Amino acid sequence: MKILIIGAGTVGQALGALITKGLHEVYYHDFHCERWDDKVYDVIHYTVPMKHVVSWAVTLNTFVRDSFQCKYLIIESSIDPNGLSILEDLRSKDKQPNPPITIYSPIRATEAIMPKQLKALKKYWAFLHAPPANEQLPLLNYLHSIYPQGTVRFHDAKALAFGKMLEVVDFGLQIMFAQQVKLACDELGCHFEEAYTEYRKHSAYGADYNKLKKGAPMKWIPRGIFRPDVIKGKCVIQDAQLLNVANLLPSLMDEMIVTNDLFKQHKETTTQ
Repeated sequence: MKILIIGAGTVGQALGALITKGLHEVYYHDFHCERWDDKVYDVIHYTVPMKHVVSWAVTLNTFVRDSFQCKYLIIESSIDPNGLSILEDLRSKDKQPNPPITIYSPIRATEAIMPKQLKALKKYWAFLHAPPANEQLPLLNYLHSIYPQGTVRFHDAKALAFGKMLEVVDFGLQIMFAQQVKLACDELGCHFEEAYTEYRKHSAYGADYNKLKKGAPMKWIPRGIFRPDVIKGKCVIQDAQLLNVANLLPSLMDEMIVTNDLFKQHKETTTQ
């Protein structure tokens, strides 16, 4: 199949390497590149991140409508779930006769080890509107050719988009808690490592936790241990801001962003 990846950054390049191994013909397009004469593709992957929901949807709709043609469109940006609704509204207003069959399928990998994770993780995806079964088959075969580890179909594209953002901001919330504990320990004059790290390390079954048999009843949940540092993952704060603008979990997102700024100031003050 002939594939175009719009967005040739870290995500696009890692994705392209994976698709090429599936013996497909891969091309790239980035916004600073000149447009090509070749405009027709079997599949377009759209990996451009969302910064503003409306402009993201307008740009995507314009690209697919005016610049390129494809049978299948795979949106892989991390997006506010409302972006899918706005995209559908734009298509309806344009009265596009044959818009591409579109799925949402977020990239589930961290930037530092993205190529390795893309090969290992199952691919989540959902149709915006499911086409007839005979039109689904080429797309499903394509996904299986580049994700031999398997795919998981969701029935609600909005739920999948929201779930992806929750997965990302959950790390930020865990780090936020560690940040606030560290600030409190500094205020109390007590050891953070003992109050947080050592205590949590032994609070879930202790040394016998790994000996549990599969299916055994769990009375304690193992607790993750996070370092109290400034949140470095750019997607975490970006997704928190998108959720905040969309008025989704606003109090939690506000708290994370404010705490991260306070911790950054505290760290700069204590290291001077």
